[in-house]
Amino acid sequence: MRNELQAADRVLQVLAAFDNTARELSVGRIADTLGVHKSTASRLATTLVNRGFLERSKRALRLGPEVNRIGLLALGNRDLTALAREAMQWLCAQTGETVHLAVLDGTEVLNIGQADGPAIIGIGNWIGRRTRLHCAANGKVLLAFTSGHPVEGPLESYTAATVTSVKALRAELAEIRRRRWASNTGELEEGLNAVAVPVFDATGTCRAALSVSGPSFRMAPGTYPKLAELCQQAARLIGFRLGAGKSSPKERG
Repeated sequence: MRNELQAADRVLQVLAAFDNTARELSVGRIADTLGVHKSTASRLATTLVNRGFLERSKRALRLGPEVNRIGLLALGNRDLTALAREAMQWLCAQTGETVHLAVLDGTEVLNIGQADGPAIIGIGNWIGRRTRLHCAANGKVLLAFTSGHPVEGPLESYTAATVTSVKALRAELAEIRRRRWASNTGELEEGLNAVAVPVFDATGTCRAALSVSGPSFRMAPGTYPKLAELCQQAARLIGFRLGAGKSSPKERG
């Protein structure tokens, strides 16, 4: 029993040794961490590789797909909306506009969280509402940063500004991936504009889209870059809650 517990403890020590500053470890580094001979560390690493908890990268080792799978299961059991609440309220206070948290639901965007701005003229309650991916800022973010969702037509038109060309949408998604944010200028509803950014978890998976929405007379396209910057700061805080990164908007000022 003692040997079994010692072996289990060593496994946990190996997995815990990986972090943002040590994404890859050599067998020698693992041996030093455990205080064991290099041959013992090598056998342990081989077992973890065979089980999918580690994978080899040239001469080093990194966390494998099985760690990602278990991590996602654990994160899935946490209330994403509750984890995002502080960041959403911060973003709402900074922008004075309505903030939404949305996730991918099949071929649609599902709004799961909202923080309302102080203005009398707002956009109403969108919690529980679904929209198509191609005509909303948060939908474009989810399309751009979530794999396995090809862009296919036909694309339904909601206003004169809605992008209905598959070729044009693909080009826009490439630009979104480059600049790391998306916008919507009256494409879903006339007079309603929005900016959205991806929210990544510890595995680098896009878990949600965080957006700021408001009427066009307050949210002109010229305001988008600054709003995107604020959204990205808030998204980093949510990512921090999900185990990614070590900073928050308050810490960054």
